[in-house]
Amino acid sequence: MDLLTARKNAADRLSRACRLCRQCNGVACAGEIPGFGGV
Repeated sequence: MDLLTARKNAADRLSRACRLCRQCNGVACAGEIPGFGGV
């Protein structure tokens, strides 16, 4: 599996909870419900 395939799969599965940022540091999604911990 390459990175593009992994990002496509993540987009399909996490579309409502994750923005698929290049670096997951919680800045872009801070304060959103349910947040990544609620997935």
